[in-house]
Amino acid sequence: MTAYPLSQTPREILEQTIAALEAQRVTLGDLVVETALHPLREQLAALESAAAPGAQPGVALRGERKAITVLLADVKGSTDLAEQLPVEEWVEVMNRLFHLLENEIYRLGGEVNQFRGDGLLAFFGATVTHEDDPERAVLAALAMQQAATRYAAELLARRGITLQLRVGIHTGEVIVMQVGDARQHSEDTAMGRTVALAARMESACEPGTVLVTASTYYL
Repeated sequence: MTAYPLSQTPREILEQTIAALEAQRVTLGDLVVETALHPLREQLAALESAAAPGAQPGVALRGERKAITVLLADVKGSTDLAEQLPVEEWVEVMNRLFHLLENEIYRLGGEVNQFRGDGLLAFFGATVTHEDDPERAVLAALAMQQAATRYAAELLARRGITLQLRVGIHTGEVIVMQVGDARQHSEDTAMGRTVALAARMESACEPGTVLVTASTYYL
């Protein structure tokens, strides 16, 4: 991956992404926004720590601007569902679901960037690029819904709970880069408005369905 200095600093990109999510709080709801904001705030805190007086000099943050497809999935009403089961059983339920979902993502050439308590964030085209990444993301999302539906039927019969998945997808430009201090914690991630728009699709879609933006649909 060829890196180049950005016209915007990583801190500016993070602050703009956080502001965009905050502006959608009424539409998306506190749960979705706070889930999306948590890793961004951690990344911003890491940048501020690295820039603080007395911090050890490190490698300049660099990134690559790329067009990727972002997939966000979460379980509808997860807080209410979690209250119906002991903590250990809820963790078991979610671990099994995550395993089923990530299998479909990796099978179609995507990669999971983060697990987020009751959902996940995945990228298609961030590190390995395919000409049909938007189509791969949609196919993965449909396969994820099929896997989740089968698992939900099993959970309803065995534990009496109703599990429903929502998946949102958006294709657009992001900055793919490494954030954090390698001596403490660092990770490769993608930042930008594209992630916020995928979160908006995920929040707006009906349970058991996949909602994509026009930019994904027409690619």
